[in-house]
This record gives sequence, C-alpha cells and structure tokens, in this order.
Amino acid sequence: MFVVLEKSATKIQKVDNIDDLWPFFNRSDAYMFYNSYFSYVKQELLKTVEWFVIDVDYVRSKALKSFMKVINNTRCKPNYILNSGSGVHLIYLIEPIEAYNKNKKLLKDINIALQTFYKVRSEKYNYKIDMHSITHAYRLPGSLTKLGQVSRLYLVKNNRYKLEELANWLNIKNAKYDLKKSKFNPKSGNSNILYKPNARAGFFWWLVNQMEFVGVGHRYLYLFSLAIAGYKVNLNKETLYEELLKAFRFFNTRDRGKLERNEIDKALEGYSQRFVRVRWETIKEWTGLRESVKRVGLPMHLHIKKMVLAKVLKKEARKERTLKLKEKGYKVKDIAKILSLSEKTIRRYLK
Repeated sequence: MFVVLEKSATKIQKVDNIDDLWPFFNRSDAYMFYNSYFSYVKQELLKTVEWFVIDVDYVRSKALKSFMKVINNTRCKPNYILNSGSGVHLIYLIEPIEAYNKNKKLLKDINIALQTFYKVRSEKYNYKIDMHSITHAYRLPGSLTKLGQVSRLYLVKNNRYKLEELANWLNIKNAKYDLKKSKFNPKSGNSNILYKPNARAGFFWWLVNQMEFVGVGHRYLYLFSLAIAGYKVNLNKETLYEELLKAFRFFNTRDRGKLERNEIDKALEGYSQRFVRVRWETIKEWTGLRESVKRVGLPMHLHIKKMVLAKVLKKEARKERTLKLKEKGYKVKDIAKILSLSEKTIRRYLK
C-alpha cells in the first residue's frame, strides 16, 4: 500500500503493515492509492486492480437523503461509502484482476462508465462528480477531513463484484477480449480453422536474448509472449519451461517486486494453437521491445550507447579547442563565432 502526504503527491511512502498507518490518522493531508503497484506509483507499473472509487463532492446533510435514494435504486450498489468531509467516496470492490495490457482498456472503460453513471444523476441533485483515473489517490479512511472530522467508512455490501458483472450492468462490450476468461479472442475469422505454427526458431531465441531489456511493467506479458513464441516455432514444451524458469529467476533477482511461481503456469497457457495467429507487432507492443536499428545493424541499446559516446567525445573536442583558442588570446565573442556556439556555452567551457 502506498500513502501520499500532501495532495500534490510529492511525498509518497510505502506501508507494508497496517499498524504503520497510525501516524497518518491524525493528519488532514493523508491520501492512499487503493490498487497495488510493482515498485512505485505509476500508470505503467499498475499490478492488480480490485477497487473502483467515485469521488462525489458537495453532498451536504440536506442532499444526503436524496443521494442515498440514488444509491438504493442502483442495481449494483457500492461496497463501502466513505465520508470525505464535504462529500463522499463510493467504493466498489471487485475480485482482483491483474492489470495486463490486454485488460487495461476494459478496466479504464469500467472506471469511466461508473463515474459517468453517477455524474448523469448529479444534475438533478446538485452534487458534483470528480472524474479520476484508476491510479488516483483518495483520502485515507480514518484520517481527518478538511473540516476536521474523522473520515468514516460504512459497509453497504459485503460481497465482491465480478468484473463481467459490472461490465454487463454498465453495458460495456469488449469485442477483443472475452470477459469471462479475459483471454485473447480473434476479432474475425472462422474459429474452426486450425493454423499451423509458422515462425522461425530465431524469433524465439531473439526474444529470450532481450530478457534484460524488459521493463518491470512488461514482465508478465513477456513470459506469456515467450510461451506463444515457443509454440509458433514448434519448441519442445520442456525446453520452453526451462527458459520461462530462467526468466522468472532473472526478474526476481533484478527487481524489487517479486513474481509468484504460478505466473509460469499462467504463461504456459500461451503455448496453445489458440494464439498461433498473434503477430510479431502485437508481441512487441506487449513486451515493450524494439527491433534492431536498420542502418547500423546494432541492437537499440548498443546504438544508443554508441550515440551517447559520440556526443560526449564531440563535446570534449569542443572544450579542448575552446581552451586552445583562449590561450592564443582570442576573446569569448570571437571564439563563439569560430566554433558556431553561444557565448554562454563558451564561458561554461572556460570555467
């Protein structure tokens, strides 16, 4: 859990134990991120989603009764209501779902649709809905509000919602992904046709060699893509399992946020005829990897190192020439004209 002090989100602290929250309860500037992240609070590092929060402002005591009627007439009621001072937070609790790239669009659509559902009804009762993303920080339950009150959490519904239950209620249809299984489904084509694996072996081994360049937020889909590539090149399943295990150990050694062992079993679901038509462009998007630079024939990371080194050497050569011209008695203005640089740069070189 990450707790942020000050609304500007400049001071973020990670809290692993619920007992460590006590110092924040007597503060009015304590906020929290409901969903979990890998190593830091960032959209790309979102790990698991199990909360949707709607921020409702200007729900005064007079408007509270009419607002509760809106909630009572709602088919899917929020699990909790939090008193936030001049308003309330409606909290929906769902069964945890991994924030894979393939799920992010659906999660975003549900979050927007939930907030829009209450926003449409706000015009009648004069309260305001603040539209926020899933990664927004909300007031910490038990902390003080701006009015000096304790923000209390009230239970409305005990059971968690399933993601497809909320999606059906909000009339959200996702043609690309099956809501029940959250797995890839082709948009078109006859599902009875069987396609043979048709990729070259080098495709798989190139993906293996790019392991160290995979970001923290792409690790899950990298393992899944590795299994898909293994099937596309007709790789033995035992060999694939060994490579997945190597990648699993590498990521857990390199990164602070650890992967669980069952992620290997989830990744092996990609070793199936069902995913044989996944294209190379899709795997690049999932893993965040890029191809080699065509002109120099180098991998991207080596090309970048080469360009940075060339830039540093060029800068050192300019400095050296600036010093030589200064020793010969040239003025700053004259040196700047000779080297086609600004006078400010020349003065910085001469310091």
